[in-house]
Amino acid sequence: MIDLSLYCAPFEAFLTKSIQEFVEEHPDVEVSCIGFYCIPSSSDGLISFDTTNHSTENVAKWQHKGDAWYGEDEFGRYCNSPADFAFPHYRVFMFEGLQDPDAAYKPGEIEIIQAVTGERYKWDCDEEGDYGLCYAVWNFLLKDLMKNFQGFGQLKRAPIFRLGGRMHDSDIVEFWKC
Repeated sequence: MIDLSLYCAPFEAFLTKSIQEFVEEHPDVEVSCIGFYCIPSSSDGLISFDTTNHSTENVAKWQHKGDAWYGEDEFGRYCNSPADFAFPHYRVFMFEGLQDPDAAYKPGEIEIIQAVTGERYKWDCDEEGDYGLCYAVWNFLLKDLMKNFQGFGQLKRAPIFRLGGRMHDSDIVEFWKC
């Protein structure tokens, strides 16, 4: 069983340290978006910071190409790809022991993932592949921890400040205004 509650304290400490270091290194940067790009199957994730001007330039680059490499909400279009942010891959978080990359799953094997709330989620390694792990890590750990984290107030924030993430090998891309 994979118990995601074991990652709560380390992830919160990672967010705290990342925000503090960013503020110290870039005190005048007005942040418009923080994105977490996660690759659970390789046991790591990356926090990135974006600015309004950089986001606008990125959207302009893609909006005429027919590819929706940007997000859109009631406040407008914005870059939703943490790898393309002004400060991409700022710090790396390691999910120690989340998954052994050399593990050989047997056909029909089911892994149990316990959410932070104690709920259990069945991950069918064959049918869902990495998507199942991405779904569980995003929905049962990262999203709630990021939404409830109080340390983002230390940043110099743009009037429209978004927070969210993108999960590798899945269609999970979710950002919200804070």
